[in-house]
Amino acid sequence: MSEAKHKCCKTVHGDFSVKYPCRNTAKVERNGKWYCGTHDPEKRKARETLQRSKWDKEFAERQKRWRLESAAPDLLAACKVGLQELESFCHAYHVDASKNLAVAVLRGAIAKAGDK
Repeated sequence: MSEAKHKCCKTVHGDFSVKYPCRNTAKVERNGKWYCGTHDPEKRKARETLQRSKWDKEFAERQKRWRLESAAPDLLAACKVGLQELESFCHAYHVDASKNLAVAVLRGAIAKAGDK
C-alpha cells in the first residue's frame, strides 16, 4: 500500500486578500509539519540568504560608484591645479613639459573628464 500524500501546511494569499491552504504536495517534514518545495523553511532561508548577498553586492557597487561620482569634481580640480603647478615647474627649470609623463597623465585625465 502506498503512503498517503501530505499537503503543505502553509497558508497562501489569493485575490482580494483571501487566504487558503497551499495546494502543493508536501516534499519534506520539518519539526512535525509538512512543507512543499516552495515553503520548506530551510530552502526558503537559503534562497533569502542568496538574494540578500546579491543585493548587498549590488549595493556595495552602487555605493562605490556614488562615492566616486561625488569625488569627481574635486579630483578634476586637483588635477587642473597639479597640471598648472607642474607646467610652471617645467617652464621655470627649462624642462620640456611634453616629455614629462606626469604632465601627459594629468592632461589625459582632464581630457577624459571632458574638461579643458
